[in-house]
Amino acid sequence: MADVTVRVRAATLVCASALIFLASGCASQMSALAPVGGDNIFKVRTATIDVLLGEGYALKIVPTCVQQSEVVVCEGTTMDDVKITAIAPAKGTTTMAINVGGVVVYDGSIQTIIDAAAGQS
Repeated sequence: MADVTVRVRAATLVCASALIFLASGCASQMSALAPVGGDNIFKVRTATIDVLLGEGYALKIVPTCVQQSEVVVCEGTTMDDVKITAIAPAKGTTTMAINVGGVVVYDGSIQTIIDAAAGQS
């Protein structure tokens, strides 16, 4: 009887591990698709983070974004506590500007950044 209980517990553990593994794979695939189908706020945030990491900035507070009237504003800080601000139009978001410590590090197309991250030209 004890042998059967051990086998049942082992089988349960294997099944639970397999479910967790499969669920984690689905989550990563969904996050990879998100920039393609996301809303403007998400696209601005994704592009902001891609630019900052591409430029070599270490992030202490990863920029978070909110819509404020007619613009999307993202704010965060670098590891050196330098303020990061990104601004883009809320509707028809096509361009954005990213400032780090008051210095413009990017001013251009959001879609270009998203496409580059997806491996498109």
